[in-house]
Amino acid sequence: MKRYDNIFLLFCLLMITAGILHAENLQVSFINLTHGSRIPECQNKLIRLNASVDSSSIDKIEVYASGSRVFTARSEPWEGEWANPLSGYYQVWARVEDVNDNVAFSDTIGVVVGDLIDGDLILNGTFNCASRYWNKQDNAGASSTMTRVEDAEIAEGAAMLIDIINPGTEDWHVQLLQNFPIDSGHIYEISFVAETAGSRDIQYVFQENTGEYTFHRGEQVTLTGNGFYGPYTWECNVTDPNCAFRFYLGNSTAYVYFDDISIIDLSVEFPDEASAIKAEAIKADKYQLGLKNYPNPFNPFTTIAYELPVKSNVTLAVYDITGQLVETLVSRYQNSGQHFIQWDGTDYSSGVYLYQIETADFRQVKKMILMK
Repeated sequence: MKRYDNIFLLFCLLMITAGILHAENLQVSFINLTHGSRIPECQNKLIRLNASVDSSSIDKIEVYASGSRVFTARSEPWEGEWANPLSGYYQVWARVEDVNDNVAFSDTIGVVVGDLIDGDLILNGTFNCASRYWNKQDNAGASSTMTRVEDAEIAEGAAMLIDIINPGTEDWHVQLLQNFPIDSGHIYEISFVAETAGSRDIQYVFQENTGEYTFHRGEQVTLTGNGFYGPYTWECNVTDPNCAFRFYLGNSTAYVYFDDISIIDLSVEFPDEASAIKAEAIKADKYQLGLKNYPNPFNPFTTIAYELPVKSNVTLAVYDITGQLVETLVSRYQNSGQHFIQWDGTDYSSGVYLYQIETADFRQVKKMILMK
């Protein structure tokens, strides 16, 4: 029996060396994140975890978001901060390791950062916190700069400015891009806000990011001033885990601002909790001017408040009592939530005026009185 005991001992040692025998009941799970959690962008998020092991002690826990390590915790309490998370949908998991180098993983959960429409898979499409996940590429001697601009006012918050120095001779000579894996049979809906001087053409493109740089999809878009572009729909017929989403910007010296870039996978369902929150937000199924303009009557300033349940391309304009346009106060893409705009009636005569909010699927008119 001694011979067999030695063989069994040798087998166990080999198994341990190979990492096949794990510490008994090595486990890790999230305390304050669940599948479908939504958290604000640009605000540090404290993540707390449960961890346990029966026959050893824990060395460290690492938390990952879509493959990037968020933090490492090396002692109790098992917690750490997700610093300045950028808008996007993330696959989040934790990895625990004991002092004997045994490893276990938590369940993978889906976490939504920021105010996203369900299925939006682009990362940091608002540029509100940083420029991370986006890269600029100059080819064939072209040159450009990429600058994140605070309060650019092409939509709301920050925007990305691509300033063309040497445009090259082809549109692909200057590019703004992000890695974006694609799946055959999925339908993608692309939209963005952009601003340029005058008018110029660009392309949005799905293209392999390695090897032969195979071209999967491209569509030319003519930019005119400041506007919301899309949604453009693409039914994908190829799977490419190394795909990148690109804007081709070369062959023109006209600058381009980008904001609120969105790629919605219409074939993917967000986690139940996220969907429930979205459904609750739209339950009222209408936009509101919210608070009335105040003061009313007014002289000469009044503030108009309105609320959007979802991101929308918004026009807010003032008309006289005959219906003639007096002034357009807002004409841009805006995030959901409350918004306030002040109107100055100094240059206008006393009387009744109308203010109208309009989106793609809603319009409402109210009146206000200017008294001098």
